[in-house]
Amino acid sequence: MKKVILDTNFLMLPVQKRLDVFELIPEILEDRVEFYVVKQTLKELENLSKNRGKSGMAARVALELLKSRKVRVLDVEGRSCDEAILRVATNDFIVATNDKMLRKRLKGANVKTIYLRSKKYLGMD
Repeated sequence: MKKVILDTNFLMLPVQKRLDVFELIPEILEDRVEFYVVKQTLKELENLSKNRGKSGMAARVALELLKSRKVRVLDVEGRSCDEAILRVATNDFIVATNDKMLRKRLKGANVKTIYLRSKKYLGMD
């Protein structure tokens, strides 16, 4: 079983791009998956969910998906989501993110990443 940490921008894809990341990630990994988020991601989604428009709606849907899919929350030290993800990701996790800078930093730490490619496909580094 693979362990995948979901970043905020990735959790908003179901609304923004109409992609079911909870179905696509196990397909690309060809294995069962246990999903995780860091507590900073939850806080970021809660703040975004207060907004009107697409980003607010995407964040609200993401929060509902986290509950319905029973995604585990990791309590990790760090000011930002990226900092927290970097701290924990080296412990045999794969990180799902579209953040180019975070992907670059994770690659430097030999952490595999899943990202959106060509607006509707997932790729993996």
